[in-house]
Amino acid sequence: MRLKTYIRMHFLVLAVALAFGVYGYLTLNLLPSGSYHCFMHDLLRLYCPLCGGTRAFLCVLRFDALSALRYNAAVCLAALGLLVLDARALYLILRGRGERPFPAFILPVGVCWFVGYTVLLNGLLFFGIDPVGDLLPYWQHLTPLMATLATLLLALLALSFLAALLLPRRWRWLWWLTGVLAILLPSLLKNPLWLLLLLPLGILRLVIHIIKKKAVQT
Repeated sequence: MRLKTYIRMHFLVLAVALAFGVYGYLTLNLLPSGSYHCFMHDLLRLYCPLCGGTRAFLCVLRFDALSALRYNAAVCLAALGLLVLDARALYLILRGRGERPFPAFILPVGVCWFVGYTVLLNGLLFFGIDPVGDLLPYWQHLTPLMATLATLLLALLALSFLAALLLPRRWRWLWWLTGVLAILLPSLLKNPLWLLLLLPLGILRLVIHIIKKKAVQT
């Protein structure tokens, strides 16, 4: 990687950060107040990997590391790790070494890190532990059995997602299992009517199967 490419990458990161800031400003002013404008948070009452990240960043600006880790440890620790790897990459580029500036394991490890954090955060939520402090009232009605089933289903959902993302193409059918599990989870926790979404998902899978079969025959 050349220095110009390294600089362009950072301009891209800055552009994404600015776009996220504009998105946050628009949603804050255009959408109803009292909502965090996150699909998982607002509809499923579950935390996404980035929930609490803004508050964690504000805590970092106040030098309150413990509160930042409480709001979103995944974002804080990942940002710290990326800063170290970024400094290493700049050092290798300036020294002109032939080593790869960024290790190849960053993407799979990063995906596993955030998915695992999401499962842990929501799994604790089902058992009455909520470090972020937003959603506990919605899950206090769960029995220990339902909480255990929900945690297992969430973990299975995460594993199928990781497998579909990281394993070879022949395992991509796990994307469909991920979709089914993503529908079963809110069906178990919130409303059985979510199961109706399995019908269009099944129709879509059948259509794709027919299209692929015709393509092979031709």
